[in-house]
Amino acid sequence: MNPAGDPFLEACSKTFEDQFSPLEVAGIGSFGIVFSATTKSKSHIDKLGTPQHRDASEGSGTQALQAVKLCLPGCPSGIKGSTSRLQAEIEAMRRVSKNTTPSVRHLFAELYAFNTSNEPWYSMEFILPGVTLQQVFDVASAASYPFPEEIVFHVADQAARAFQYLHDQCRFVCTDISQSNMMLRYPGKEVSVMPDLVLIDWSFWAEASDQTTTCAVRNLYNCLAPVFFDAGWRCSRRHDRDSCAASGVFHSC
Repeated sequence: MNPAGDPFLEACSKTFEDQFSPLEVAGIGSFGIVFSATTKSKSHIDKLGTPQHRDASEGSGTQALQAVKLCLPGCPSGIKGSTSRLQAEIEAMRRVSKNTTPSVRHLFAELYAFNTSNEPWYSMEFILPGVTLQQVFDVASAASYPFPEEIVFHVADQAARAFQYLHDQCRFVCTDISQSNMMLRYPGKEVSVMPDLVLIDWSFWAEASDQTTTCAVRNLYNCLAPVFFDAGWRCSRRHDRDSCAASGVFHSC
């Protein structure tokens, strides 16, 4: 895409002209402009140090997609509010990265570069192509197509482990749990024929407490249940809920 004519794309292109080629504005949130972009330098992929990232940039010359979040005066919250929120998000992602273990590392978007020392403030995250739960829900609802049972349990288990890790190891909870902030990414790291559920937005979070954790559990249920159940798949009304594989996630709320 030619950024000419779009002030946000022009700003992104100018800021990262030696590193990224902006493709389009992926979203304008309360504190930042999010761009999808491709890398210009293979060193930016190599420094990540994971085979999955390197594989994504090899082969046909396709360059890996990045999510570049840039604070600009055009953000709805203004540049001052934007920078403070970006700094909070960076702190959350650094805490996750510091405490992460191989069993859950693939369930979180990775922060690998950021700048808060001088304007423009920005963060860069590596995100492989995928679809958000919101997109899945919209398509499944329109087609009245049931969500495969195996994927329901697999994704619900990953979500439970990811949020338990945030609570137990990082001591915070995400306070902006939504279908648009979770992505299904193929192929999965755990089971290649199933997607991984990846948390992709850390804009708002709070220190873990009984109150925030209870609220997070409720929000997670409200986020996942419509995707899995309202789109067509349901547990049998006659099944034994005590032995149901979904009992810990769906039947306790």
